[in-house]
Amino acid sequence: MPPEHRTKRRRGRTTVGDDGSDHDAPARPGTASGDSSARISLVDDRDGPDGDATLDLGRLDRLARFVLADRAVPRRLELGLLLVDRGHMAELNAEHMGADGPTDVLAFPIDATPAATADATPAATADATPAATADATPAATADSATDGDAPGLLGDVVLCPAVASAQAAERGTDTTSELDLLLVHGILHLLGHDHAEPGEHQRMFGLTDRLLADFAAADQGVGS
Repeated sequence: MPPEHRTKRRRGRTTVGDDGSDHDAPARPGTASGDSSARISLVDDRDGPDGDATLDLGRLDRLARFVLADRAVPRRLELGLLLVDRGHMAELNAEHMGADGPTDVLAFPIDATPAATADATPAATADATPAATADATPAATADSATDGDAPGLLGDVVLCPAVASAQAAERGTDTTSELDLLLVHGILHLLGHDHAEPGEHQRMFGLTDRLLADFAAADQGVGS
């Protein structure tokens, strides 16, 4: 990933981080809070009117940890979550995807290991299904692997809550559910999943549905 993008992720106002196979069967049992030792950096970098909307950052952190634990992602790999406004997302979309306007989610894989991608298909470089939202995965520009137990960077998932909110209204759902969907979708892209082919699409979205259902069951009452 370009160094300038990592810099943008680190300067956000609000941060939550560092403490806190077949899609029918999880790779590792998870809890609502997932793995508290997982290395996660969650940054809210929204400005202007887009930054006024209140989001449950704790829920996003719990969901991310739940997915990492379920997929048995090595603890040494840090996941970055960045929340941006429409202007910032439009810049990233133009720079990395050559597309106009803001999109809902972008995934930037950095380090990949066999343990993190054992059940995954090759990472997407463009959205290939009309029914899917603009969630393409730009190619990583950093080293593709790290050895041993050295700390590494799984990658960054960039979400635009304003776009998610608009999509939720169109689909008759709520912003929280839409962001949950996009976050899981983005993390699965980091792990190498894709939906370019029918079989890949079925597997990735089946896994997404299972993860969201399991998290909802495990997270009842946690954030209230």
